[in-house]
Amino acid sequence: MKFDEYVKRNLGKKIDYDGLYGVQCVDLVNDYADKVLGIKGCFYGPRYAKEIWTDRYKYKNIYNNFEFIIPKYKNLEVKKGDIGVRTSGIAGHIFIVSGVNKNGKINYYDENENGTHSPMALREKYYNSSYVNGILRPKNQSELKGGPIYLYGNAKMKSEQTVYADSVLSNKIGTVFKNERVYYEGSGDGHPIIVYRYADNQHYKAGFVAANSVQRD
Repeated sequence: MKFDEYVKRNLGKKIDYDGLYGVQCVDLVNDYADKVLGIKGCFYGPRYAKEIWTDRYKYKNIYNNFEFIIPKYKNLEVKKGDIGVRTSGIAGHIFIVSGVNKNGKINYYDENENGTHSPMALREKYYNSSYVNGILRPKNQSELKGGPIYLYGNAKMKSEQTVYADSVLSNKIGTVFKNERVYYEGSGDGHPIIVYRYADNQHYKAGFVAANSVQRD
């Protein structure tokens, strides 16, 4: 899967790759490594996100599939598709680099910011030692270059919403997140009917959401 397609499919969603401990920052990079780089369970082993960098030579899946870049904090040394690691704090943090700005900042995707179990989001931080302490560059760059983007759905969610099985919104069956792509199929009792991807991105559900919560393309 192309990098840009992966972002379009998952931005605003909560990804729990291993089904343990809820949504963690490592879940996102594991899913990215699986779907885009073709490495399943790449970051299984380290206990904390920061150990993906500090103990990087202990794990074959890591040192066989990535180049290691020690930051010198120059704008051009990071690029789209790199994985950045912050080693400060008890657990550290890990994220996927989207690009570099001329103002000395980087754009990146992460989830579970500050331990809040937040969904995948685009963020911007200064590129310095407070936020980035190590960079993993995928050796497989084939899916990181430009290519066609296959955009799921004909609409997106304006906000996080509970999905219901009935038009009176009484029987909860799921959740969709802000900016998640969905198919708008019509309405019942004034509430949009949507089809959305289930957590594994391979199965689908249909249901009702609150009025005025879906934005058509």
